Amino acid sequence: MNTKLEALAARCNALTGSPREPHDGNRWNVGHYLISCSYGGYALQRVYNEAGAIRDIFGSGNVPARDLTKRLEAYVRDLNP
Repeated sequence: MNTKLEALAARCNALTGSPREPHDGNRWNVGHYLISCSYGGYALQRVYNEAGAIRDIFGSGNVPARDLTKRLEAYVRDLNP
């Protein structure tokens, strides 16, 4: 996993007051930001409901780490007061 992307997702959680952990055992924590990694790419996702449904924040699917880092840095700048 890409630690810079993970740190940026954690920053999103902190700035929005979202849960720090994706789930608490029996249910998913709605609002938690996480990094998905598959097919050689990464995506920023957010837990949508307690069953664990997620949504792709940028709607772009998986992209190279460098591309997601740039998008995520801009997203964090917009969240930061």
